Amino acid sequence: PILQLSGKLDQIVPVNRLMGLYGGWGRASKILDIMEYWAELNKSDVREFLQEDQTKITKYLYSKRNKEVWCYLIENLDHSLSFEDQYNIDAPALVLEFFSKY
Repeated sequence: PILQLSGKLDQIVPVNRLMGLYGGWGRASKILDIMEYWAELNKSDVREFLQEDQTKITKYLYSKRNKEVWCYLIENLDHSLSFEDQYNIDAPALVLEFFSKY
């Protein structure tokens, strides 16, 4: 199972394949391409798109390996933890919800 929480304003681990501005981080693939890779590897059958306030959610469900892939892309979040009072996504609760299934 994969759970990814990313902020669109993250300058340390950019979601769009740009070079990170801090700490000498190099380029990585676009985060959505990475999630597609994991979903394909897990042989997920269904892709679900949701939009909640400023958060774009992509879920790859019904995997043949019984492993889901969830990606939360939060509009105004940088490289910090998301809490419900600021972004309507409570990251610690979401992590518990996701991984308690496994």
